[in-house]
Amino acid sequence: MSGSRSPHPHHRNQQARCAVAKPVKQAVKVKVLQPRRSSILTPLLSLALLMAMSSTVVLGAWLAVMLIVNPGSVSGLAWLLPEWNRTPLSRYQSIAEIRQEAQSLGLTVGTTIPIAAHVSGDRDELLIPILKSSEEMVELRVYRPHSNNQSQLELIDRLNVTGPQEIFVLAPLSQTPSTSGGTARSLPVSQVSVLNDSGAPGVWLSLRGEWARGSTRTSYGLIVRYDLNQHRLQTLLPWTSPNGEDPKWQQVTGNFTPELVVNQTVGLSPNFKFYQPIATGRPIDPMKLVAIALDPPALQQSRFVNGLRLAQQGLWTPALQLLEAAKQRGDWSTVAQAQLDVVKFHAAITKAQADRDWANPTEAIAANLLDGRWSRSLQLLQSAVASGAELQDLLGNVDRLANRIDTALSLNPAQVDLQALGTLAQFVQHGREPALRWLTTRNRNVATLVANRSIDPRLQAVLDLLNRPLLVADHTSRIVGTAVPIRPQANDWLWPRSPDLPPNQTWYRIRVSDFFDGRSWRRSSADLNLAAIGQAQQLWSALGLTSDSTIQLIRWDANSQPQSIEAVIKATQVQNGQVSLLAAVADPSPVVDAPAVASASPILALTTATVQWITPTQQSLSDLSRQQPAWTELMLPTLQAALPNITLVSTPSESILQGAENLAVQLQELTGNQQLDAIVTLPHRSGRSETRSPTVIFSDQGRLIYSELGQNAGQSLAAIANLGDGKTALLVERNQAYSLQLWSPERDRFE
Repeated sequence: MSGSRSPHPHHRNQQARCAVAKPVKQAVKVKVLQPRRSSILTPLLSLALLMAMSSTVVLGAWLAVMLIVNPGSVSGLAWLLPEWNRTPLSRYQSIAEIRQEAQSLGLTVGTTIPIAAHVSGDRDELLIPILKSSEEMVELRVYRPHSNNQSQLELIDRLNVTGPQEIFVLAPLSQTPSTSGGTARSLPVSQVSVLNDSGAPGVWLSLRGEWARGSTRTSYGLIVRYDLNQHRLQTLLPWTSPNGEDPKWQQVTGNFTPELVVNQTVGLSPNFKFYQPIATGRPIDPMKLVAIALDPPALQQSRFVNGLRLAQQGLWTPALQLLEAAKQRGDWSTVAQAQLDVVKFHAAITKAQADRDWANPTEAIAANLLDGRWSRSLQLLQSAVASGAELQDLLGNVDRLANRIDTALSLNPAQVDLQALGTLAQFVQHGREPALRWLTTRNRNVATLVANRSIDPRLQAVLDLLNRPLLVADHTSRIVGTAVPIRPQANDWLWPRSPDLPPNQTWYRIRVSDFFDGRSWRRSSADLNLAAIGQAQQLWSALGLTSDSTIQLIRWDANSQPQSIEAVIKATQVQNGQVSLLAAVADPSPVVDAPAVASASPILALTTATVQWITPTQQSLSDLSRQQPAWTELMLPTLQAALPNITLVSTPSESILQGAENLAVQLQELTGNQQLDAIVTLPHRSGRSETRSPTVIFSDQGRLIYSELGQNAGQSLAAIANLGDGKTALLVERNQAYSLQLWSPERDRFE
């Protein structure tokens, strides 16, 4: 029915079952909603939140700016700031108050620098350094006087000062042997000065300190710029100058603005650093100093690249020549011009130094080497060495010189003057053998040229210089050899200078058996380790022939009397390890000059200081048997084998030697044990044609230690000699040649 309420779901099933049930009527209430009135609170809250966020951003930006520009003014954050930054910049103080405040912190106020004295316009700022001590600046401040009271100063900027590291300061002195490389510690600066005539905006300052150790001193510091527009101090770069010069502004490249020039020269080698002021357009660092570097090259043209290679080794004039030649090709740039101007600046200095008249030959040679005047340097070097100067002193910094020569040779390998100078530099650095190897790698034909006597005179002169220290031998010539007359050919011999074969002289080849090299005696057949170049000078020095090249030629006549003449050694020779000498005699003795035959002794060759002859104490064998019967009895088996007729008869009172009572015995200490040894000279044996009687030597224990019997029958004791060093030697002749035999305690024999 219409208007009646729908049956409850619970009753629907009942309706289905009981269709006769009547529905119940209910009234329906309808509630009409009215539109809600809008509230003003929501937009107000949104606006407040937006304003709070904007204020936070603005406040953060303001704090950031103030922390950069005026950190001390942010008093609420003072606990975060260093002690000297806690004072607001807006506070005014008098000079006295500034000093008092600094003093309370253990600091002092330095000399005030008015900026108005160094810039145009109406400026009234003051620069005031703050020092921890008289030698250490810790801060640099800028103050501005109050407009109404000039005695009241407002701090507008401050800069904490930390000096450059010691390792940076000492870098230009790294080539000086007495100076170490330094440490990473910061060195203090103590002075501040204004660098005028910059041409770049702002006030440029040099903060300076000094390092000293012994006689070595160097100045160093910092370059600081004060920006007149932003009223800010800015540290740009550290500097160091071994000669004590402050940096200065100088027109070098021809730009509108001069370059900042730092002099790092040590000695005669110029070394300047050049910096160009460049505006960056950034507010934090509006200006920077950019170095004019020689690497990388502005152009890849080969002449330009090679020129800068020479410049980097300090060869400024040869470098300038290559750069100017490269410029003629037309491919050029402002950076290339700047690099050329830097090279030109240095080359002007080296040229002026090379043109000077130097009283000191070392400085003259160094100046010419730095300017690349190789031929002139070599001439000066040879002249100075000829006057007695030391080669090492004349060449100065050999390491740097060797690098320069190697670089120059890489561009011009065939330049003989460079080869010559490089050889001398290697000789001073590493010695003779490495120097000669270095030369042969640069000039592979040098050994052949020397052998053919066709070497370039400049290289020959250098080889002479190379050998000169060897010619100044510190030992006297002591040589033992055997001489035979010859007809020499000049090309067969090594001449210390030019060949010299004057006529009307008799010539001898002296086969050297032993010589003293200044430290010890040695066999001439031993490995002498001679270089391929300059063997004549090496042998001449090793044999000690520099001060005295005379030698005695000695031969024993038929009566066993020595006959001698004096000869002069002219040249040397090495064949299969055997050293020989060429000696000349002007007026030979008939006895010495007689042809060597089987019955004649060979010619002994001895330099004057070689030996001192020893004459042992002599007595008969019979006397020795009475004095030393036990010793004589120990010798008897050997003597009886040589002389069968010898017998030893013992009596109650003495032992009597029969058959050789008058046999000569000499007593001499030979083995270094301070005990006498017995030298027994035996009579000639029948049927033999010895020129000398055979000799046997017994030790103090009766043991045979030398014999000319049996397998040694071909040798003969010519003399006993004192070698001058506490040693006694036997001069022995064997196979028509003489040699020395010394006692060897290790082998228990003469050898």
